[in-house]
Amino acid sequence: MEYHPSKKHIKASITPENILQNIPPDIVIPFFIEYGALYPYILYIFKKIDNQLHFIQKDEMEFLFETFFSPPSDFFYHHTIFYEIQNKSSPIPLDLSGTLYSESTILWFATPYELYTTKKIFNIPFADDVIQFFLDNPSLGELYWDHVKQPSPIIAYSQDTLRKTIFQSTFGADFSRTPPHFSLLKEIVNPLLPTVRYSLFYPYTEKDNILSFVQHNQHTPICYVSDNTFLEEKYTEYDDDFTP
Repeated sequence: MEYHPSKKHIKASITPENILQNIPPDIVIPFFIEYGALYPYILYIFKKIDNQLHFIQKDEMEFLFETFFSPPSDFFYHHTIFYEIQNKSSPIPLDLSGTLYSESTILWFATPYELYTTKKIFNIPFADDVIQFFLDNPSLGELYWDHVKQPSPIIAYSQDTLRKTIFQSTFGADFSRTPPHFSLLKEIVNPLLPTVRYSLFYPYTEKDNILSFVQHNQHTPICYVSDNTFLEEKYTEYDDDFTP
């Protein structure tokens, strides 16, 4: 039986089909499991090339993480093509708090919601072979804790000043004294504003692009973008009403 590396808890696990379907040749899928939210959830890792998210090739994995990711990471082989990522300096899984994404970011961390539902992160689409592989293997969207299937989060956003988004990228959305205590955006309103991207677990209510909820641990910051100008072109391409 596997255990959470920092606690004597049964460890969450992915349970792909016994034989994965249509695996592209010579790829790996690094991942890690986030335990700091209402439920554990999985993040798969891809590389960005020419504004698309692609599989990482087996022979480039160590180079990519040593070159573009800090602190240095250890890779723990699980099975088939999956490698779990942890910090070398700590047995505790990676902490994404305050992770800054920009046009030059190479490694992107994707939830199953983005792979199976939106098929993009922000406005950056997954490559066709990535989408097809996950569609061929729907069990990769599932995570189990003590053999019980766990809820999976959606993605939500907050947008504010640079100072507030830096704070929220570590500590989460602003707290209100009256319920609902927290609110996030279902979709990005203005791609030019600093933006924090969150995982968000149900229960929440939705009205006019606002997702409202009451528990702090329902949402976890994944990353933030301080300068969204590299997103502007793609958003304006699909939004006729957008004016900078």
